[in-house]
Amino acid sequence: FSNDTYFEMQKRLNLAYSQTAKKLNTKLAPVGAAYNQVRLINPQIWAQLYKADGSHPSASGAYLAAIVIYALLFEADPEKIKFKGTLPDTVASLLKASAALAINKQRNAKN
Repeated sequence: FSNDTYFEMQKRLNLAYSQTAKKLNTKLAPVGAAYNQVRLINPQIWAQLYKADGSHPSASGAYLAAIVIYALLFEADPEKIKFKGTLPDTVASLLKASAALAINKQRNAKN
């Protein structure tokens, strides 16, 4: 896509994932929305969610995706997840809060 932006790419991904979840009648883990929450809260940490190629997740990005998926599957509060791997407490807390915001926004949008 020429002149593509992060936002346009994320819109396409969100639409494709949403359509697939509806088609399969399954839950959608809002990982992209959680990434966006991090971007809004702390752009410096958001940049750390990617490997040097700018596309694939770093350990922090994989952690964020994992807690979103875990919280959705087990109906858990991401902010109460104790595991943080090797992440500093401040980073893990921000990622958990971002996951919680994304999940809550998705739940509220369905109501």
